[in-house]
Amino acid sequence: IKFERNFGKVGVILPEIPFQETVIEGKKKGPTVLIVGGIHGNEPGAYKTAEILRSVEVERGRLVIAPRANFLSILVNLRGYNGDMNRKFGEISSKDPDFIYVKKLKNLIVETRPSVVLSLHDGFGFHVLNKNFWGQCIVIDEERYKNFELGKVARAVSKRVNRHIKDWRKKIPVYNTHTFSPNTKHPEQRKALTQFCLRVANCPAYCLETSKQLPKLEEKVYYHLLMLKEFFRIYGVSIKPSFNWLI
Repeated sequence: IKFERNFGKVGVILPEIPFQETVIEGKKKGPTVLIVGGIHGNEPGAYKTAEILRSVEVERGRLVIAPRANFLSILVNLRGYNGDMNRKFGEISSKDPDFIYVKKLKNLIVETRPSVVLSLHDGFGFHVLNKNFWGQCIVIDEERYKNFELGKVARAVSKRVNRHIKDWRKKIPVYNTHTFSPNTKHPEQRKALTQFCLRVANCPAYCLETSKQLPKLEEKVYYHLLMLKEFFRIYGVSIKPSFNWLI
């Protein structure tokens, strides 16, 4: 670590931070689920959930986890220390400090050829209370893209998850950003990780959002695990210990 003094301020230059990835092969062959946490550094429910799953055994299928995709931003608890990483999966300069980590995550997705990518986030507010809020929802880019029935799968997850959520404000609906539409309200999503997965890596991808306004970290992790439980069920991946303790 080097210290530089400039105009009375001290800056710290960190060495390159290793990119974290875990691949857990199942006892029985099956689909691959790839989970990404920590693209935004101030969303602890996302990266804590991904970290927990690094310790499980896989009974069937394969689990690929990138728990802290944006580790520097996690260290300083910012959405993006070098700008929003989730807007860099379209084009990114090789001079961008995030370049190496975006490239490694892209390579991980391409090389492991997952059946689905699940990008974990903690969004603002509660979507059922305000459709402009991103907290507590499953985000899809379109109802259907190529042969991926994004809406159908997301609604199946939402329906089963919501059976276990008594507080209606915390229900988890589906939020379609219509990213491929020329009239989308969210053109910035065209630069996001899910777009790279759909367009380039040719695999379905979803954003799983819990709310920043949930009072406890444990609650955020709980809702992430509830959603993951249903995605695992749909894609036929089973783990040990199972998700049954959640309900």
